[in-house]
Amino acid sequence: MLFAASRISFASLSSIVFSDLFLENIVIQTNDTVEFGDSSFLDSTIFENVIVKSGSIQKVGEKAFVGTSLKSIDLSQTKTIGELAFNGTSISSVDLSNISSIGTKAFAYTQVTSISLSISSEGTFGIEIFGNSELKDLVITNATEIGYRMFANSLKLSSLTLPSNIKKIKNEAFDSTGIVTLNLSSNAEILEIENWAFKDCVYLQNIFIAKNTTIEQNTFYGCTGLKTVICKNPDILENSDNFFNSSVSIMESEPTPTPEPTSSSTMATSANLNNPDNDNIGLYVGIGVAAFVILLIPIIIICIFRSRRRKYERDDVAMV
Repeated sequence: MLFAASRISFASLSSIVFSDLFLENIVIQTNDTVEFGDSSFLDSTIFENVIVKSGSIQKVGEKAFVGTSLKSIDLSQTKTIGELAFNGTSISSVDLSNISSIGTKAFAYTQVTSISLSISSEGTFGIEIFGNSELKDLVITNATEIGYRMFANSLKLSSLTLPSNIKKIKNEAFDSTGIVTLNLSSNAEILEIENWAFKDCVYLQNIFIAKNTTIEQNTFYGCTGLKTVICKNPDILENSDNFFNSSVSIMESEPTPTPEPTSSSTMATSANLNNPDNDNIGLYVGIGVAAFVILLIPIIIICIFRSRRRKYERDDVAMV
């Protein structure tokens, strides 16, 4: 289906217009912008691609593509995405470099695996944007604040890169994600991490906390897999029992790597073989053995002589 016009808007169309249609591709060709209204393509089950030959998609309304088989769409110029807009679709890759607002669960249950995202302080962002999706790698290029439950329930999210200008991570922002290693540092004067921000991140193992980073008592509540915390903040170090379980190793800097046993053994063996004192030890042992033998020989001779002398004496007595 081809839409060609100076400006295209689906904002005034009800869900009935495209409901239950069987579409393969939608091709957009315009000199202006495109807007998809709420439920624009609801339940158009055989529907895979939105191709933009010219123009740009500025807005996607709530539930616009719910129930479709959408696999690809150009969102590189999109500013606003409504709640549940792509929920449950097969979309696997999106460019959100110009986004300013994303609604709740807009990409939940999708096939998106990686995303680079700028979070505008002037925009609005809902909760669980990528909840229960295939998202594994999240790079946030710009953000001063990450909101309440914004990325919660991104169960497969294992890699997180935070921006250098981040100032606050709010309650439950990354609740129940699969993050393994976490770097909490910022160029801001203070980076504030609120309670429950990383609650139930059971795969989280290693954390780096910068000197200007503050956390609360339950920031890492339920992070049962946590092993090591490198912390530059002296207040956290002094009161670590208030923030972490006793099983977690808390230190100010990374430990110096210990040489591998094999290498150490090899070095020790090599040193012993090349040590000139080893030859002197062998010489002393040899001299000691020789001296012992020399002393032992006369004793043996004396014993033999005395034994024979006693035999002769017994023989003389017998003859008498």
